[in-house]
Amino acid sequence: MNSNELFLEAYKELDKLCKEIYPDECSGVTSYINYMKNTVSEKKNFITGWDADLKQLIRLRHIRNQLSHDIGTLNSDLCSKEDANWLKQFKVRILNSSDPLSMLKKAEKNHTKRTMSSWTESSSKKSDRQKTNFFGFSKYISILLLLLVLFIFLLNLLTSVLNF
Repeated sequence: MNSNELFLEAYKELDKLCKEIYPDECSGVTSYINYMKNTVSEKKNFITGWDADLKQLIRLRHIRNQLSHDIGTLNSDLCSKEDANWLKQFKVRILNSSDPLSMLKKAEKNHTKRTMSSWTESSSKKSDRQKTNFFGFSKYISILLLLLVLFIFLLNLLTSVLNF
């Protein structure tokens, strides 16, 4: 097998895996790239190698598109065996959850757990007096009740003005 064939087979395997994990209208490697592109920069800065992986995926997708759509490209060496190996290694990284999107998901999950844990701890330390407002209602229900009373008052005032 020449390097173009090795590359295309490796790309198809990665594309199939991405289609299974990231179903989208684009689907496959393009979906993976789009998810990476649409990630907020503050989040992706926490993932080592994010930009390098994104650039490499875009470059390799471009090669795949040339091989698939441009005439005469299969006879020339547009890619190397290293490109095919990179695709295979990236597929393994996805399967091992060490790819950028998996690492981001883990980081977000850990952040959410820490946030929820600290919120739960701080809220459990509050006294019952702090949790409730007048008449024993939570502050949100108390606000809603006050708004309702104000609305009824204004409605009565408007009715009495219109009766004159």
